Amino acid sequence: MLLLRADASSSFCSFSFVHIPVLRTLALVLLTAALATVAPIVTVAIADSDVNLHIANDETLRYTITQTCPATANPSCVTQVKAIGLFSKYAGKEFQEFVKTLPHDDRPVAIHFSSLGGNLAGGLQVGQLLREYEFITQTGFDESVCYSACAYAFMGGTIRQLGPQEKLGLHQFYSQTNEINASKAQSISALISNYLS
Repeated sequence: MLLLRADASSSFCSFSFVHIPVLRTLALVLLTAALATVAPIVTVAIADSDVNLHIANDETLRYTITQTCPATANPSCVTQVKAIGLFSKYAGKEFQEFVKTLPHDDRPVAIHFSSLGGNLAGGLQVGQLLREYEFITQTGFDESVCYSACAYAFMGGTIRQLGPQEKLGLHQFYSQTNEINASKAQSISALISNYLS
């Protein structure tokens, strides 16, 4: 079941879901919601409940291993990683460097995101790597949110877990340096569509 909530006064959409087994269905809904948004956003609105995130506006994504699995642990033990901050255009390369520090065993790895977004290309790069490494993605636990570029990275997880906070959101992509014309918007939309399919 998927619930889509869009605030008519802004171009921000929030998504909540219990379980969707087919990535393509969710991808289509996410893409449709992202493209249906007409008014551009210049800043990401942060709700009062998000104040406890402690994410500075210029803080790039940082990774912290919060749980490792000893060799004698139950085979279902999952290495837990928290990813907090904003996606930069170098997020893919930075994530690859972090992955090298993870234990080299066959246990699953779960990346728990708490991010207000950032660079769209960086989010897509991280998502592609998550898919390649077959990592689990999580958000919505411990007052975490996953907005904008983070939501695209979240979709790269082979298993996606959304916690009780249910804060996964998208808005219309934009450029801080220049306008995005219709041709460039169409190219970006095709890139996103290709990534999600």
